[in-house]
Amino acid sequence: MSSQRNLPSSPRILVAEDHPVCALVLKNDLAELGAFDIAVCDCGVSAWRAWLRAPAALLITDLNMPRMDGMTLARAIRAAEVRTSHRTVIAALTASFTPTQRMHCAQSGIDELLLKPLELGALEALLKRHLVGQRA
Repeated sequence: MSSQRNLPSSPRILVAEDHPVCALVLKNDLAELGAFDIAVCDCGVSAWRAWLRAPAALLITDLNMPRMDGMTLARAIRAAEVRTSHRTVIAALTASFTPTQRMHCAQSGIDELLLKPLELGALEALLKRHLVGQRA
C-alpha cells in the first residue's frame, strides 16, 4: 500500500543501520512514503564514506554500530560541514535513550532522536519536519 503522502520527491536519505532486517524495513518504509534517493550502509564507516561522496539531506543512523557508532558519525559530518554550505539533518535511531545519552546525542550534533521500533507515522513526521521544500 504505497501512499506517496505529499512528501518531497528526491532528497537523498542516508541510512546507517548494521542490522539487515531493520535496514530493510526502514528502506521500505522510506520508499512507501515517497520517491527518495535512499542509500543504506551497514556501518558508520560506510555511511561516512557515502556521505563524503554525496552529502545527504537526511541521515538516519543507529547509535550502536561496529567500527563507527552513530554519535561518532554525527560528529564527523558536523566537522566536515564547517567547510561547506550543506547541512545534513541527523536522526539517531535506537531501542532506548537515557538522559545522559540524549545529552551526548545533542552534543554530537544529532537533531532528532527516534525509538525502535520506528512507526511509519513517526518517520513520516520526521520527513515532513525536515524535508519539506526540497522537491526536485
